[in-house]
Amino acid sequence: MALMLVVLSSKAQNDYSDAKYSYHFDAALEKNLLKKDNKVFIDGNNSNTAYYAGEMVDKWQYWKTTKNKSKADFIMHIVNNGGFGAFMCEAVFIDPATDKVFYKTPLVNTFARFTFQAQKAVVKKLFRDVKHHESDIE
Repeated sequence: MALMLVVLSSKAQNDYSDAKYSYHFDAALEKNLLKKDNKVFIDGNNSNTAYYAGEMVDKWQYWKTTKNKSKADFIMHIVNNGGFGAFMCEAVFIDPATDKVFYKTPLVNTFARFTFQAQKAVVKKLFRDVKHHESDIE
């Protein structure tokens, strides 16, 4: 099991590590793009996880989801890896004007408990971090 953790962790972190998605923290940009009622375009490396993230955003009602990438204030790219009830997930927030990553969440996982809806569970866990972060920057 420990070997699987290392492999999944490195895979999740490298899905957006190319030059297009270089990470540069910018507090002012983050505060401006992540403010309440801004529009978010959600995508990811797994359509189920992106769908669950869209459900969470709609339920939370802090941001508005859009299916049109060109109308989004920011992009939330969900990176999800795993299988057989154990998933790892993180969200990468991208400025659509520059394609630069301006924030990324800590990596979360569902290894502590088994569930038949592991993808949904890991997104719920991810959104606890996202909501906590938003309350910190307001």
